[in-house]
Amino acid sequence: MLDHSRRSVLRAMGSTLGALALDNAVEAESQHHNVTALPPARRKHAAETLIDYFSRIAPDLLRLEDGDLKHPSLSPSLPGETYSAELWDWDTLWTARGLFRLSELEKDANLHAKLCTHAKGSLENFLDHQSFEGRIPILISARHKDFFNSLSTEKPNPHNQAKPVMAQLALLVADKSSDLEWLAPRFDQILRFHDS
Repeated sequence: MLDHSRRSVLRAMGSTLGALALDNAVEAESQHHNVTALPPARRKHAAETLIDYFSRIAPDLLRLEDGDLKHPSLSPSLPGETYSAELWDWDTLWTARGLFRLSELEKDANLHAKLCTHAKGSLENFLDHQSFEGRIPILISARHKDFFNSLSTEKPNPHNQAKPVMAQLALLVADKSSDLEWLAPRFDQILRFHDS
């Protein structure tokens, strides 16, 4: 019997696209930089330095609701820097994945709980600005809900809409929060987005 649960649909939609992109990116990066050539002590020091840095800046990447961003969300950069007041499609997914990994490495339950709220809010911000046929803007800022006019009714629409990462973000939040109830009223929106 086939599993048609929300979780299985999200996992199938998200994992297929995400796995292909991630595999390609990792392979390309590994070929470009010989990452295994560093001596173990130097690799360990580099990893500790990065984790220390990300631990210090992580709280600054948690943005409160503001203007067109009605829910708390994640920022891909520090306050005052380029993109800090904007919500980008796959930047949000990768920021969430990285910060969740950091909270696991640091065993930081407080950061983990805040990330669940902010990653969920990020997805809700995108879905709040969805067009009637399912498209989602690639970029939302506090003062502009569709900066690139992704949702215009022009046919065919030449403007970028969000990349197909919303199911991956939904699944990430559901897995990390161990909660699917918040997603139930939004599930059809995610399906419409991927159909578009």
